[in-house]
Formats: sequence, C-alpha cells, structure tokens
Amino acid sequence: MSSETGPVAVDPTLRRRIEPHEFEVFFDPRELRKETCLLYEINWGGRHSVWRHTSQNTSNHVEVNFLEKFTTERYFRPNTRCSITWFLSWSPCGECSRAITEFLSRHPYVTLFIYIARLYH
Repeated sequence: MSSETGPVAVDPTLRRRIEPHEFEVFFDPRELRKETCLLYEINWGGRHSVWRHTSQNTSNHVEVNFLEKFTTERYFRPNTRCSITWFLSWSPCGECSRAITEFLSRHPYVTLFIYIARLYH
C-alpha cells in the first residue's frame, strides 16, 4: 500500500491509500484471500474532519486492531459524536462481532456502518 503517491501527498487526511490491484484482490468476491482488509472513514462531530485509512490483519483481526487503536488515539474523545464507516473484505467473525457490540455499548456517541464484500462462515 502506498503512502507517498496520489492524493496522499496532497490530502493529509488520507493516511494510506490502497492500490487499485490490491483493492481488486481484497474486495473482489470471487477472490478468496484469507486475510481481511479494512478501509475506514471517520467523521468527527461538528468539525467535519474525515480520516481515511487502510489496515490488514496482523496478530489480531483488523476489527479488534481498529477498536483498540481508535480508543487509544489522542484525538478520541468519548463524548464527541462520530460516525465510522468500515469497508471490510470479509464480515467479522463471531468473536469480533462481540467485540464490536461491546465497543458500541461502551461508546454511545459512536455510530458504525459496516459494508462487506464476503460473508465469513
């Protein structure tokens, strides 16, 4: 994934850009790649700041990585409304679904929209 090309160099809110061929491999439902890719966008309250980023599985699933990183970011304020949109190459597993549910119950000011390319089974 590129961090120095395209809109990234101009727009600092684009933290990392997924390359077109990577997007196709991760999000084409005919491809059955075993790792998950998460593209996300965060809209913060009245500031209308948008953060975009991509991440892939590491030692944890991308959903858990996102939730842990999101709550430890210095910009996170639990009482500020924000809307998060996820684009996942696979739907969350049962364990990640529970973690997402717990996260949303602890953070009522966060709204999460999830779009998926393939169902995990």
